[in-house]
Order: sequence, then C-alpha cells, then structure tokens
Amino acid sequence: MQSKRWDAQPFIVVFVTLICLHVILMAVSRLYPFIDLPNHLAAATINRYYGDSSNMFSTYYSLDLFPKPNVFHLLFCSLPVFGSVELANRIFLCLSVILLPVSVLLLIRKLGGNRWLSLLSFLLLYNYNVTWGFLGFSFAIPFILFFLYLCIDFIERGRWKTGGAAAGLLVLLFFVHALAALFCLLIFIVYCLLSGKTPIRIMERCAAIAPAAVLLIFWWNAEGAAYRGQGIADYLEEYYDQAYLAAFADRLTIFYQDNSSLFLGTRGVAAGLFFTLCIIVPVLAAAILRRKDRHRKRIKGIRPAMILFAVSLACIIVLPRDLPHQAILYQRFSPILLLSSILLGGCLLREKIRRPVIIGICIVCAIHLALWTDYLHDFNERNRTFTPEFFPPAGGGRTLAGLISKFTYRGVPVYIHFPAYYIIWRQGIATTSLVDYRFGSVRRAVGFDVLPKYLEWAGRMKIYDGRYRAMDYILIRGEFPTQKVEHFADFTLMRSADRWFLFERNR
Repeated sequence: MQSKRWDAQPFIVVFVTLICLHVILMAVSRLYPFIDLPNHLAAATINRYYGDSSNMFSTYYSLDLFPKPNVFHLLFCSLPVFGSVELANRIFLCLSVILLPVSVLLLIRKLGGNRWLSLLSFLLLYNYNVTWGFLGFSFAIPFILFFLYLCIDFIERGRWKTGGAAAGLLVLLFFVHALAALFCLLIFIVYCLLSGKTPIRIMERCAAIAPAAVLLIFWWNAEGAAYRGQGIADYLEEYYDQAYLAAFADRLTIFYQDNSSLFLGTRGVAAGLFFTLCIIVPVLAAAILRRKDRHRKRIKGIRPAMILFAVSLACIIVLPRDLPHQAILYQRFSPILLLSSILLGGCLLREKIRRPVIIGICIVCAIHLALWTDYLHDFNERNRTFTPEFFPPAGGGRTLAGLISKFTYRGVPVYIHFPAYYIIWRQGIATTSLVDYRFGSVRRAVGFDVLPKYLEWAGRMKIYDGRYRAMDYILIRGEFPTQKVEHFADFTLMRSADRWFLFERNR
C-alpha cells in the first residue's frame, strides 16, 4: 500500500514542480536540437499547406497518409486550430513531457509500488529517441505504459471495458508509431501466455488485438507490394550470419546513450552512464536486500513489470541494428528497458523509503533538469541568427539545397536536416531526405534531376558531386570548400551569419 503519511504532499509538490519546469523548458525554446525534428516539421508543413496557391508543394511533393502508420505527429501539427506548425509541435513536446512521468506514476500505483521511484522517469524525458528526433516513437512510449495498465485489468480479470480501451489504444498506436504497436502486440501475447489462463480464455483475450493486427498486416502487405529493395528475410539472414556477433558489443551503449548528448565525447558518456546508474542502482539494491530477507513474501503485481522488462531486453538483444532503408532499431528500446527497471524498483520498494534516498532522487532530478536547461539554452544562443529572415522568399518555385559541413552540436549531428527550415518557414522547396524514407508519408513527385537526392552526410563524407548545380540556392554551414570546387562557379554568396552561408545561383 502507498504511504499516506508525511511524504504524500511533498511527493505531489515535487512531481508537479518537475513537470511544470520541464514544460516551461519546452515551451520557451525556439529551436530544438533533435536530429530528425526538422523533417517532421517539414512534413507537417507540406500537409498543412498542400495545394495552396502560395506554394508549389503539390508540384514537387506528393502525400500518402492512409492507411499509413507514424502519421500522428504530422496530422497533429498540421491542424488549422494551431497558429503554426511550430506552435503545434511545441504543444506536442509539452504533452510528451507530461505524459511520460504521469504514465509511470499511474502504472507504479497500479502495481502497488512506491511512487517516489516514478521521479526517476524524469531522467528519461530526453532519451535517445527524443534527441534523434524520433518523435513518433518517443511519444508512443507513455502509451505503451498506458496499454500495459489496461492489460492488467483485462488479461488478469477479464474486464472487457478495459479490453475495448486497450484495443482502441493499440489502433491509435499504429498511427503514432507502428513499431510501438508491434511491441505492444508482443507484450500482450507474452502476458496472455504467462497469465495462467486456459487456451480458450487466451483466444478470447486476443480479440482485443485483432483490429490493430489486421491494420498492421494490411499496411505491411501494401508496403511490401510497392517495395523494390532487398527483402527483409534475405537481409536478416545475412545480418545474423555476418554482422550480429561481430557488432554485439555495440549494444552496451544502451547503458549511457539516453543522456550522452549533454556533453561531447567521454563527458557525455559519463553523464549518460551516471543517470542510467541512478535508475539501475536503487533497483539492484532493492533486489539484493529482498534476497537477503528470509521472511520475504511474494510480491503481488510485479508480473507486468517483469514482462515489460523481459520483452524490452529481448528486443535490445535480438533485434538488428537497422532494416533496409530504416535505420536504428534495437537502440529505440533502451528507455523502455530503463522505465521497466523503475517499475520493478517501485514494486520491490513498496514500503516507505528513507528520507536520504528521497532527497537523493530529488537532487539527481534537479541536476538533470539543470543540465538539459543549459543544453537547450546554449543551443538557442548559438543559433540566434538562424531565423526565417535568413532564408530568401520562396516565390516562383525557388529551390534550395543544403551542404552542412559543421553538422554537430556537442558531438551530435543536429544540423543535418536544417535546410528543411526553408520548407517550414518559407513554404519553399528544399532537398530533404524526408521524401526518400521507406515508410514516409511525403514522397517526391519529381525526378532526381529536378529535386536531387539530399546529401545529409555531406559534412562527414567531405564529398560533393555537383548535383545541386541547377538549384536556386545552396545553404552551407561551416567551411565547405566552395572556392576549390568547380561546381560553385555559378554561385555567389548572398548572405552569411555566424557559420551559416547562403549562396545564390547566378542568373
């Protein structure tokens, strides 16, 4: 049972204060150093203004929204009720900040665990998925926990009202992110098999996942019919035969990747490892103390947390690094594994925990907030001159390409998709990897001769083949060798600010 003594009101004050401070941090930031975010904002901008006479989106891009997964952020941010796509995205990020700790708190209370452990979820607000700009998957994480919350009543007690809610939430998850929906299907099946129910009861329970399963199958068959690349079966056979064991040690990065963006190099690794240990150590300590307790009783309600932990760990161990035209796969599950560890810790520490431990948790959360506040503030200070006014007007179908030489901020490649701000701020036409994603909803409507394939890693490769020679503008960050490359002979510097340079093609 939750303690209702001295710590009830202090917990509420700390919990709400942390949420409010993180929401303020998201709300006041003008730019966000989240790698793929500009592409998501560009997709929402194209959808919102598609077909307007003020732009040429319909000439260069095409939309394919249904039945497509991963479109929730796009549709949310393109709603006309919001003043702009960026305002909608700011609200979206604020909701993410609220939903993650709330989902952890509700689930810990459902499991009968200690609510103070839920504060550790704040250490994962800016996890690996967020810093990489995987907004759909990061937003789906709290909904995975809400789904597990509903499964407890449905699978264990057969409450069909919660079963219907779980079925609806699973369908919603498909549109938030298909990988999260697949993960929930796996959790549901494992939970059913371990519930001790008869096969008939398990079959009855599986009716709740049927709508989402049908949607996933329909989408995958449609996607597969249009795909012309290497088959997944052939890719996986080759991957597990040649690359899996050779690169297995790379999976140890899950122990520090979620907060390593805070600093460059080893300092970032140390920061990530520190916050991960702040989550893991209390759980390990509680497990050791429980093992030494000769009079320990069986912990009721811990099974859902154990299932979440086991399934997320299995995904990290078994899944490949990527799929054809779909990068970064197993790494996405590290925050879910750590959140399941928090749930386990809450279950193991059901009784009132000591004040020094509570104070320590609060101090760690405050340090985490301070570091990320500095991270976002410093990023915006460095990019004060990167504004809509830096870009030229987009009239007449003017096109822009990007060559980002200096593409990192504290070692993270946050600038590689910044040319997309020409789409976001000016409703212009820009080269973007967005149109070439395998599972994307925005496609190219013209050939590579009209809209060249975007060189997102031009700064890393230090190679430029002149593919942008017919573009109207080239946006450069850093010192790309414009004077030594013949492909820039027809371009003149239009304006510059800090490390940003805008070149215009001579007419």
